[in-house]
Amino acid sequence: MFTATEYRLRQVAAVVGDLAASVAQVEAVLGLKVGYRDPGVAKYGLENAILPIGAQFLELVSPTVPGTSAGRYLDRRGGDAGYMLIFQADSAESHRQRLAEIGVFGIEYCGGEAHGSRTAPSLDGVHDPALSAFAQVHHMTHFHPRDFTGILASIDSAPTVADWRAPTSDWYPAGTDWRGSLTGFCTGLHGVDIQSADPAAAAAQWSRMLALAVEAGETPEIRVSDCTLRFVSPIDADGTGFVTLHVGVRSVEQARAAAAQCGALDAAGSVRLAGMEIVLVEERQA
Repeated sequence: MFTATEYRLRQVAAVVGDLAASVAQVEAVLGLKVGYRDPGVAKYGLENAILPIGAQFLELVSPTVPGTSAGRYLDRRGGDAGYMLIFQADSAESHRQRLAEIGVFGIEYCGGEAHGSRTAPSLDGVHDPALSAFAQVHHMTHFHPRDFTGILASIDSAPTVADWRAPTSDWYPAGTDWRGSLTGFCTGLHGVDIQSADPAAAAAQWSRMLALAVEAGETPEIRVSDCTLRFVSPIDADGTGFVTLHVGVRSVEQARAAAAQCGALDAAGSVRLAGMEIVLVEERQA
């Protein structure tokens, strides 16, 4: 087993039907700014916006053509929903190899040896110089949602970064200029709630995949250095995916007022952004 410090939860992604509207709500409620729009996601039939959220990132993706996997996920979940979790570790390739040894293989990889992963980033099998350059500074392995209880997950690393644990260390999926979009209102992601018909079994599967211990209790939890994964009973008919983000803000009152103004409060009075409940955690400046 590893310890929590072996990972950071560096990026979360949600798929949305209306990218501009979702970005506007996130900016209004959480005080975030778009730091990067990745042209590379066009090959997947998507457009995106990446917003620094403390030392982590919130990515919103939206289909631009029919038939994308993200579009099918949007349909299956019945609307906007949490889609992908990206963990940062010391070596993406070592985790790729570790999981291959237990029969789990990536569906897409970048950098290093394949270790059974099936598809290197390319455009229809043609060498892509831009992705080859990206692979020099960023390694990743995407794993099939069936391996992570219905969630697309990735274990990534930044091989050229001296200290990947430093809070604002380089994160190339967000480009190189994202620090200029950091804001002081939102402090970061503290927790993610993952729904499952059997939360204990889901926690055990994530424990197997990440080699991290489950903290037993009424709600099973797995901790990484900057975030807690909580495994909860289903709140919707689909019953998979992550459904709640716990987010630190400087003023819960201010965030809730903004949510009310922009239509991001549901009938129960909960803040909802990009299809997810947002639990606001007050973190005043010292």
